[in-house]
Amino acid sequence: MGVRSEAARKILKIKSGTSTSGIEKAALRVPSNSYVLIIDDVGLHPGEIIAAVKILKRKGSNVAVLYPNPIRFLRKDEVSPDELEGLYSAYRARKELLRKMRTEVPVVELGPKDVFRKVVERL
Repeated sequence: MGVRSEAARKILKIKSGTSTSGIEKAALRVPSNSYVLIIDDVGLHPGEIIAAVKILKRKGSNVAVLYPNPIRFLRKDEVSPDELEGLYSAYRARKELLRKMRTEVPVVELGPKDVFRKVVERL
C-alpha cells in the first residue's frame, strides 16, 4: 500500500505547472532502462510526446505509445452525412501524424474492439 501511495504522490507532483510539460517532467523522473507505455491521444500534443520519448530513449528506456483513436470510438448512428467529410479529413491527418511518429517510437492505434492481448502482440 505504501508503494502505491508514494507513486500517486509522485504523479500528482509531476502534474504541477511549469514550463516543461507534464509528460516531459514524468519522463525525466523515470529510472534508466525502464519499460514505458504512454497512453495518450497523440493528436493533441505530438511534440511533447516525441520530446518525452527522446528523453526516455537517452536514458536507455524502451518506449511504446498506446493511442486510443477518438474517431474510432464514434458510433455510426451519431455521425451525420455533413460531419462525415470533416471526420474523414481528421482521420487522414491523424494517420499521417502516426506515420511520422512511428519513425521515433512504436505506436499502437486502439479502437473500441481492441483487447490487451492484441495490444501486447502488436508491441
